[in-house]
Order: sequence, then structure tokens, then C-alpha cells
Amino acid sequence: MNTPGTKSRGFVGTLNNVQLSDILQMCCIGGTSTAIRVTKDGREGTIYLVEGEIVHAEAGDISGEKAFFAIMGWNQGNFESILGQVPDTNSIVQSWQHLLLEACRRQDEDSPTQPLAKTDKDKPFAEIEDTRIRVLIVDDSSMMRKALATIFDETNFLIVGSAANGAEALDLIPSLTPDVITLDVNMPVMDGISTLKRIMIQFPLPTVMVSAMTQDGATITFDALKYGAVDFIPKPSQLSEDDKEEQIRLIREKIQLASKVSINSVRYIRRGRQEKQHIQGETELEYVACMVAGEGGYGALLKIVPQLDPNLPAAFLVVLYGATEHVDAFAHYLNQHSQITVQRATNGNAVQPGICYLVSGQEYATIEQSGRDLLLQLTPSSFPNRRGAADILMISLAEKFGPSTVGITLSGASSDGSDGLNELLHSGGKALVQSPETCLLKEMAEAALKKCDRALVIADDEIAAEITRIVRARAN
Repeated sequence: MNTPGTKSRGFVGTLNNVQLSDILQMCCIGGTSTAIRVTKDGREGTIYLVEGEIVHAEAGDISGEKAFFAIMGWNQGNFESILGQVPDTNSIVQSWQHLLLEACRRQDEDSPTQPLAKTDKDKPFAEIEDTRIRVLIVDDSSMMRKALATIFDETNFLIVGSAANGAEALDLIPSLTPDVITLDVNMPVMDGISTLKRIMIQFPLPTVMVSAMTQDGATITFDALKYGAVDFIPKPSQLSEDDKEEQIRLIREKIQLASKVSINSVRYIRRGRQEKQHIQGETELEYVACMVAGEGGYGALLKIVPQLDPNLPAAFLVVLYGATEHVDAFAHYLNQHSQITVQRATNGNAVQPGICYLVSGQEYATIEQSGRDLLLQLTPSSFPNRRGAADILMISLAEKFGPSTVGITLSGASSDGSDGLNELLHSGGKALVQSPETCLLKEMAEAALKKCDRALVIADDEIAAEITRIVRARAN
């Protein structure tokens, strides 16, 4: 072992009077670097910690996790710690929380059967059902891994492990069984996009990309959504003091939402690049399709918008819940990957056929008639948290365009759009609802179906074709 400099002796004792797991937990929480040497009946083993992480163990001829669990199984003996002593190698990559839980489970299996405790307080630690969200953090920066770990409170989240690159993460996933993975984009050995593709193939799990979400990074972030990522979060290092608490709340919320997604809907969108087409001749606006997408809606829109036919006499309006800068970047990305023109909606836009307008859920959009033109009127939402932007736009369309409108409700975590969709049906329009089993989050679709039992339930990858069928049938 590497022993440069003078090492200080920490603490000593016997395992008859104290649990080794308690000692390790105390050292890990305190971020201690130490070597804990345990002796019993001529046997000796050592567990090494570096900055609060268990990184190596050795006992006789064995090392790594096998040695760690062997030492943890010695219920008696003596121990001492040597502060600051570090190993020459790191043979353990799993988090200390996971290691201690597994050690408790093994000890419980080896112990005689006991009567069931009456309350969780009386149960052995390993028997208490842990309902926290299990998170695996993947980032090449140890500082970033720690920064992310500190964001997730221990009441609702359990950090089951961390990895410095995609290859390590793929090795850890089967044993750690995380509920959600946070995945950095730029990493050595195996980058985030390559890792994401393998996750989707080998063991589909809700994965949230950790991205700076700058204009330069937008393309790779949305590529990740196309390959199956649920969402993206900003890196903690980019949080300003002014909005730090709000950003932390948002990150926690995104991970909580990700943990609820349907595994069947976590998949790679296998779509080729769509070439831009141009409308031949003059086409008058005859139809309007209005979509609403919340959490998980990026993936649905990536299946729908690139497949829309630009030669239809229809305009497309999308209310998308997301930060304004994300909606801006997504409009640019969709425009590059779609047959139709996609642009960010602006106040006073004349609604034209062959164009898809993206409206942020943080603003209210209505339709106003101006001669032969329909104009978009945008105002900042007074109560963005109430999520009524889609209802307002659809009700406005029902009044101005009535039976020449189709409303589409996609994945999301609110009920926005359900009242507007119902109004469209009453005015003679059509209603489509993404089938809940293909939604990353079902609340929005389920709320729409409760209000609109005449809506057509349809999978996200079939919506573009159905819109085409409805518009052509109306035109004929």
C-alpha cells in the first residue's frame, strides 16, 4: 500500500461494542480518507476510503467487493483506522450506500429467522422497503458527480452509484438497478450519446441528460432525446445564486417525473433525416392542427413534426412546455430535421399553410382574424404554473376556425388541453389523444380522455399520418 508521509491513527475499538457498518457510514458522510483495519482470530482485512467513498478492500488473498463483504461478515474482532492512508488501486466502484445495504442484506440472510417486526422502526435495516428514487450519476468529473449528489435530498432520492464514463455505467446498471440515470454528454472512453444508445438496447431505463443547453449544445441534446432520453437538466455549475433554489427544485422535479415514465415508451426514435420540401404554387389555409406537449413531449414531437406533409393546406401550432430558450432551440432543431418549415411563434405572425409554429407554454396565444388572414396574438402568461396555454389557444381556434381544426394532446404532467380539446369537438373539429401507453407521462393524455370520450386514441408514431388523412378528407 502507498504510505507517503506520516499517517495519524484515527480510532480503535472492538466489534463487540460497535457495528462496522456504523463506522463506515460515519466516515463516508464525513468525507473521510482513511484505512480501517479489522482483525479477528488471526485474520486481517482492510477497507480503504477516499474522500468518503469506499474504493478498495483486501483480506488475505482476495480484494475488491468480495473482500469487503467478507470483512463485513466478521461480527467480532478489533479495528483501528489510519487516517489519510490511500490504496494503490481502486477495486470498488459502487456507492457506499449500495455496499452497506448489500452487506446488511447478506448478514440478514445468514442470520436465524426472526419474528417479523411490528413497525419499520423495529425492522432490521435491510428489511425496510426503500421507496426512494434510485439514481445513478454518470459524469467524468468527480466534482460534478458530488455536486449532483448533493442536490438530491435523502428523503426522496437514493444515489445508488456513480460512474466516470459510459463503459463504467453499463457495467454497473445490472447490479445497481437504478430507477433513473443522469448522463453527461461529453465523457472519455464512452460518451453520453453512445452510452444512451446502448442503454436503450440493453436495458431501457429513464435517462436524463446533463447538458449545458447552450445554443452550441442544443443539437446534441435534442439528438439525445431522439435516441431515447427522457429529458435534460442544466449542470449545477451553471446555476446562478439568484435562481439556485429554483433550479435545484426543477432538477429534483425532472428526476421525479422521469422515474414515473413507462419503460415501454423509453426507446430510440428510428427516423432518418427528412429533406426539406417546398410547397408548389399558391395554397390557401384550409385547416389548422394544434398540439400540446408537456414533459416527455419532445420525443413525441420528434416522431410527428418531421413527418408532416408541407403540401397540405394546413398550418400547425404547437404549445410546448419548457424554458423559453429550450423552445427556441427546439424550433431550430426541428426545422433542420423536418420536411415543413418550423419556426418560433411571434406576436403578429400570419398563420400560413406548410408552417409549424412553436408556442411556449409560458405565454398565451390566441387567433385573431385580420381580413383573410389569421394572426397569432402572443402575451406573457400571467400564471404559467397553472398551465392553461393550450386550453386558451384551442378555444380560440374553436371560435375562429371551428370544424376545420384538429386538436392533439401528447405526453405531459398536467391537464392542460383537455378543456380546449372538448371545445374543439363541440365546434365540429377533430380530437386526437396520444395513447397513454406510448406517453412518457400519462396525466395529460388521461385528463383529455376523461373530458373527450369521442377523441381518437392513437400511438405517437401514427399521429402525423392521421393528421394527413383528416386534412385531406376535409379538403375533399
